[in-house]
Amino acid sequence: MKKSLLLLCFVSFAISLYSQTVRELIAKGSEQVQAEDFSGAMVSFTEAITLDSAYAPAYFFRGMIHAKQKNYQDALVDYSIALLLNPNYDSPYYYRGVAKLSLGNDTGALADYSKAIDLNPKFEEAFIERGNLKYRMADYRGAMLDYNQVITLNPQSAASYSKRAFVKIQLEDYKGAIADCTKAVKINPKEENGFFYRAAAKTQLQDYRGALLDYNKVININPKNAHAYLSRGLIKHLLDQKESGCLDLSKAGELGIEKAYPMIKQYCRK
Repeated sequence: MKKSLLLLCFVSFAISLYSQTVRELIAKGSEQVQAEDFSGAMVSFTEAITLDSAYAPAYFFRGMIHAKQKNYQDALVDYSIALLLNPNYDSPYYYRGVAKLSLGNDTGALADYSKAIDLNPKFEEAFIERGNLKYRMADYRGAMLDYNQVITLNPQSAASYSKRAFVKIQLEDYKGAIADCTKAVKINPKEENGFFYRAAAKTQLQDYRGALLDYNKVININPKNAHAYLSRGLIKHLLDQKESGCLDLSKAGELGIEKAYPMIKQYCRK
């Protein structure tokens, strides 16, 4: 009886120590990630898997290291194993979607983002990425619904108002886009896209002076925004500010927009 009790105590202690060691390796790997020692983190997470091959988080964390190193196929394998071990684990679905997107599998990414959201209806990042992907796939109304949800979850997300505004521009809801951009720049006065998209919407409504003011704001925030110089140059031509407009078109070309040069020939050469 004493031998059986002693054996039971030893087994319990061994299991506790075993589990603690896995947790310590995960903690060590996390610290190495914070220190950007990704090779060391890979070793720590792999050791944790060696000790406990049924511990889903270890595969998930190792998958994130693979993704960080752009080894997306290896990341997919680790995320998938984590999900086999724990099908209710929302984060691997999200990050597997990110990896699939990096490999050009848009449909697979969309399915994984949706699964992550099904498991966690407050998964803000999953709504953002699904909205971005739906926009890329020209599902503008679907993207709008996802950005609506992001704003519901986080009403202070200036970037989300800007994203929704861009969708509204595609749907020709220019006044709605302006309202969203105005909200975005109120939340964050340095929200570059908020000013840029508001300028674009104002241009569609032929409010060229209002658009000019917003493009000025964009360039003040980011003097290397080539598209802002290009757009401002065109607006200035519409306002008969030819000389200044040509300077903007030239600056856009210098910053890498090749199509600025044909425009210079069209608008600026006598």
